[in-house]
Parts: sequence; C-alpha cells; structure tokens
Amino acid sequence: MNYRIAILVKAVALLAALAPVSLAAQQPRYKLVDIGTLGGPISEVPTVFYEINGTAGARAISNQGTVVGTSDTSTADPLCYLDDCFYPNAFQWKDGVLTNLGTLSGGPGVVATWISGNGLIAGNS
Repeated sequence: MNYRIAILVKAVALLAALAPVSLAAQQPRYKLVDIGTLGGPISEVPTVFYEINGTAGARAISNQGTVVGTSDTSTADPLCYLDDCFYPNAFQWKDGVLTNLGTLSGGPGVVATWISGNGLIAGNS
C-alpha cells in the first residue's frame, strides 16, 4: 500500500513540475493585424469554402504570407449595386504594405478571389 502511495506522490509531483512548461507551450504564436482599406469603409478577404476539383475553394494567404482581398475605395458607385455604394478594388498586403492592384482597362472595380501558394493572384475585373 505504501508503495502505491509513493508512486502516486511521485507522479503528481512530476505532473506539477511539468504543468507550467506545457501551459507555456500552448500559448498562441500569431498576431492580429488590421490591414486597413483603400479609402472606403470595408476591406475583406475571400471566404468561399466549397470544393473545386478536389481542392479547397478560396485562399487568401500565400505560403510567404502575402494576403489578397477586396477593399472599398473612396470612389462612390453612382449605380450603387453593392451594399455600401463604393467601388471595390483588389489589394495585396505584403510585408506590412497594402497595395491597390488596380483595374483592367480603367474599369470601375476589381475583386481578388484567390492566391496560390507561390503568390499568383486571380480575380474578376
């Protein structure tokens, strides 16, 4: 009986000694960053999660940490076919710098919908 109690005490002491180490290892190692907008009120990243040919749908961040998405500009949309009545433009956020990817042929807006692991960006203009 005393043998079992001695083992139990040693096991509890070992767990107590390891508890602070295991709790410290579980702390998150990420940082929340507000990437801002292109002048308008809203900025967002692709969030569609359906399957396309066996792969996940939308992807918003590359393997190197580049983020793509769509942000409102400060230009008002006179037709107001979107919720907030501002023209959207695609953006790239890399190394802390937000870059407006512009539009094709001077169109009113563009939307980034996906980025590959190596940084190729797809969207609609």
